[in-house]
Amino acid sequence: LDMCISVATWPECMPGLVVFTETLMDQGAKMVFVSSSIDVEMSWNRLNELVPRLKTEYTYGEDYVFLGYRTGGAAAVAQMAVDLASIYPTDHYGT
Repeated sequence: LDMCISVATWPECMPGLVVFTETLMDQGAKMVFVSSSIDVEMSWNRLNELVPRLKTEYTYGEDYVFLGYRTGGAAAVAQMAVDLASIYPTDHYGT
């Protein structure tokens, strides 16, 4: 999931991200969260507040992972399709 939202866009974009996350969870999907927004950590923390079952019903590292911020725009996205580990060798927390 591309969390390409910033704090300034929360009123417009966060409700959609919450619904999308909840819908994917209802379907049992595994999720990878990434972003090209520099303040993604604040958005990630807010998403976890708004979707508390993400931490209670899902296991971090197995069912979902937060890779965090990455620069590079379209070039980084293209490289992710070829070799995700070259763009994100670890998750946001270094694991």
